Amino acid sequence: MFVTRKEYEGFGHDLIPEAKFLRTINKAGMIAQQHTLGRLPWEANSASQSDDSIAEWNKMGICELADLIYTREAVAIGASGAPIVAFRNESYSETISSDRANPVELELAYNKQIGRIIAAYFTPEQRSRVGGG
Repeated sequence: MFVTRKEYEGFGHDLIPEAKFLRTINKAGMIAQQHTLGRLPWEANSASQSDDSIAEWNKMGICELADLIYTREAVAIGASGAPIVAFRNESYSETISSDRANPVELELAYNKQIGRIIAAYFTPEQRSRVGGG
C-alpha cells in the first residue's frame, strides 16, 4: 500500500469512505506508478524498505489522485449504483443531459487533472523517461 488511512487523514483528507479506501488508494498508486515509470517502491510502508519509502510529497500526491478518482466515480454513479441523471438540493435542481457531457471531453479533463497532480507532487526526475530506477 502506498499510503495508509492514517496518513491520508493526517494530510487533511477525509473524502473517501473506509469501505472504498484500499481500492481507491491502490488505484491512485498505480496511476502514480504509470506516470513515474515504476519508480515508486511497492511496499512503501514496510519496515524492510524504510530507506526507499515514498517521499511525503509523493504520498500527498497519491492522496490527491485518490480523491480525484473517488470523486469521478461518485459523480458518475449514485448510491444505488445507477448513473446520475439529475440532482436536487433545497433550492436548486438540475437534470443532466447526456448530450451536454461529452465523454471524450470529460476524459480529457480528468487526464489533465491527473497531469497537474503528478506535476505538482512528483519530481521531474521521477517523471523523466531518462535515468531513475
